[in-house]
Amino acid sequence: MARIRSASLFKVFLCGDEAVKRGLETLVAEWKERCLLSVSRREEMKEVDFEIVDDPKKATVAMGFPAELLDGLKGKREKTLSVIVVLKDSSWDGSVEKLHGDIYSSVVGIFRQSHLGLTDQQDRDLDELARLQSTLTSLFRAELRKKSGEEVLYKSVAWKAKIAKGSGPSFFSLCADPSTQELMDDLKSGLRSVTDERALCSLRIYREEVKKFVKRDGQKIEIVANYLSEKGSDFPRVPSILLLGETGTGKSLLARWIAEALFPGQDDGFASMNISAVPSDLVDTMLFGAVEGAYSGMKKGEDLLGFFPSNVGKVVFLDEIGDMRSDHQTRLLTYMDGGTITPVGYHRPIPVPVILVAATNRPLKEWVSSGDDGFRADLLHRFDHVVEVPPIRERQGDRKLLLSLILQDEDVNPDERVPKISLDAIKYLVEKEYPGNFRELRFIVRRAVQKAIKEGSDMLCLRHCL
Repeated sequence: MARIRSASLFKVFLCGDEAVKRGLETLVAEWKERCLLSVSRREEMKEVDFEIVDDPKKATVAMGFPAELLDGLKGKREKTLSVIVVLKDSSWDGSVEKLHGDIYSSVVGIFRQSHLGLTDQQDRDLDELARLQSTLTSLFRAELRKKSGEEVLYKSVAWKAKIAKGSGPSFFSLCADPSTQELMDDLKSGLRSVTDERALCSLRIYREEVKKFVKRDGQKIEIVANYLSEKGSDFPRVPSILLLGETGTGKSLLARWIAEALFPGQDDGFASMNISAVPSDLVDTMLFGAVEGAYSGMKKGEDLLGFFPSNVGKVVFLDEIGDMRSDHQTRLLTYMDGGTITPVGYHRPIPVPVILVAATNRPLKEWVSSGDDGFRADLLHRFDHVVEVPPIRERQGDRKLLLSLILQDEDVNPDERVPKISLDAIKYLVEKEYPGNFRELRFIVRRAVQKAIKEGSDMLCLRHCL
């Protein structure tokens, strides 16, 4: 490794008001002390220093609020600048997406101002600080390799997919491809059309009140019916979104995103059922419930509460709705119109407010337009909003981000035991065709990670992907 002689190898450009810039400068100074003690070959690092600069053209990394960064980074730059975004109030606007799409900016980290303790009134979150310091260290090591002439043969798992908890799933927050951005805009429009904030707030309060009372197993329908009828509901009909797309495009993930958007920070606000996994003669009872003796095989002395009553007040997800029989579609349409269900064998309707998200890979629009009786036209038109999810082949610009997201999935890469990926592996995975869409990409990456772990490698290489 060549000796480093640059007196200011790492140059930082800060954006924001004076208080925030002082706070960021303090964090950089603290990181500098840690970095010099932790990087390898400390004897060769004695002459290396860090500098806060006013000119972004001279900087190695820029830090600050997204809008201020966009303004401060205006003008053509000769090289791509690494950007660390600080979010105000754990939320973002279009500025983040614009930074992500800028060819001269590479968003490598997103952090929350409130957790970095940038002002005296804010406490520091040690986990957030550790992630920031790790990001800065990774950037510094990369710069060190460039200066020393060491060839970069790999990339660390991208930080741009690491969105702070509570800010929203990264899969949909920083996607550069136009088709995915259209999908996001469509989803946001759908959420606005489904329900207003007042009704949604009412549903949140309602769910908190009823969730301890309504239990899935062994609950008598008569007791639940009386309780829910007394509570009443502000939802005379069922708000609904329909997701259409090929197998493996991430419709289930989208449904969870919708639940997180409507019930932020609440892990129990989502429930799902796959219609195709339920025997067709049991769909009615599994969805709407049944009283004792309504069909053979029921436990003596017990009612079946059903999927909808068991998850009252939640976002409920019905997958593969295109596989429903016509009579089941009719019952679902009745429920969506009136907001009440009548369990099999029961004598009166019960108000069951939910927000319904349904999905299918069937061509429902084509069926309806051609007069095919596979799906009811009135049920399709009853959904408040229909979102078409594009296949991965139409989202070329998102593939690196999707790959990064998958590699940071605990189920795929436990404890991030494989923190690096080779450039030829990235090229192979990004250019490969995926008939199975996101699901197939995830399967291939998971298998490759398992091979790397078994081999004892900390880098996912091309040979692991083949």
